[in-house]
Amino acid sequence: MVRDFLLVQWDDRWVWPNFNIADSLLVFGAGLLLLQAFFADSAAHAMKEDVGAEN
Repeated sequence: MVRDFLLVQWDDRWVWPNFNIADSLLVFGAGLLLLQAFFADSAAHAMKEDVGAEN
């Protein structure tokens, strides 16, 4: 059994909702992959143009 839910509370006055670390990290990783898919290609293309301009 894996326990990856966290409950954060302080003096029974402040309680942060439970959340699942594994699912949160999966969503974060998927977001990073999307950012890389959209922006890494344009950065690599710009670097190729810079190298080509030097020759």
